[in-house]
Amino acid sequence: MMKQQLKTAMTATCNDRKFLNCAGFSQNKCTSAVSRTIASCNHLFPGSNTAMNDDAFEAHGECIERNFLKNTGVSTSRLDACDTEHADQPAADMAESLTMVNQMWQQHAENVGTDGVTLPLYKNATVMSHFSSGEMAEMVGVTPLSALMMASPDDTFTIANYYRKKLNGFTEHKINDDILFMDGGPKNFDYVKDYQAYVVTPHVLISPLEEGFGVPAGTKNKIEIAYEKAKKP
Repeated sequence: MMKQQLKTAMTATCNDRKFLNCAGFSQNKCTSAVSRTIASCNHLFPGSNTAMNDDAFEAHGECIERNFLKNTGVSTSRLDACDTEHADQPAADMAESLTMVNQMWQQHAENVGTDGVTLPLYKNATVMSHFSSGEMAEMVGVTPLSALMMASPDDTFTIANYYRKKLNGFTEHKINDDILFMDGGPKNFDYVKDYQAYVVTPHVLISPLEEGFGVPAGTKNKIEIAYEKAKKP
């Protein structure tokens, strides 16, 4: 239900002609951007009530905002200006939907830990959320690996150096401000094109994350650890 409400709110933006004219992109481009944005951030959307919490909301909301701007090629200031000029306020609809999702997620802030993680854990980090394998299968069309999200006050270089030493044999990818270590996977990795491979391949993703609602004070980076569970003897 929450996923559909989010999609409906974002799609409403693409049906506002005045907003589109102001922002300078077509309805088709907007619709495509919405689809790609949602797909890019699905791995952060909790797949169960127990996984819903403020940290998960913040991570998902930040991902939605960043990727929507990236996929439309329009700046935040431009979108805000267009939203202010027109009464329909599609951006406000999106924010309202995200706020509603946040309120629902605030009711569930338990079952977060590091039990069962089979890839190295960065010590100077705080756990934000932990999704078990299969919880998000319906959203992405495949059964993704379990994933742990952590926030750290350390800089990207320090965290990446730690994982370079720990993840021997993993391939390192530099994607804009993100650093991704994958156990195999596509040679020239692309978030959108290779998303299904991404969620089923063990990896560590280091990406900038500013402190804010639901994010520990002093946070500079988010660490996403997708892992396979240890095999039973």
